[in-house]
Amino acid sequence: MKEWKLLYEKPASDWVEALPVGNGILGAMSYGGMWEEEIPLNLDSLWSGDGHDKGNQTGVSLEHLKELVAAGSLKEAEDYAREHVLG
Repeated sequence: MKEWKLLYEKPASDWVEALPVGNGILGAMSYGGMWEEEIPLNLDSLWSGDGHDKGNQTGVSLEHLKELVAAGSLKEAEDYAREHVLG
């Protein structure tokens, strides 16, 4: 099994250099400090967005969304996804 490593010469100095980790619900940015590390966390329940329920109770198929994207109707696809697919 091949082992993968990320090697950097110095820790990240700002947000855009840090490495994101997470699973879509809980996220963090690792700055890579050796003696001292700063890890800002973000939990999706702390987000002040529009407050959608996280569960997709509508049972909507993704086929319609795929058709909209394939047809180039990206704005309509985005609106449809926000309304019917996203939590």
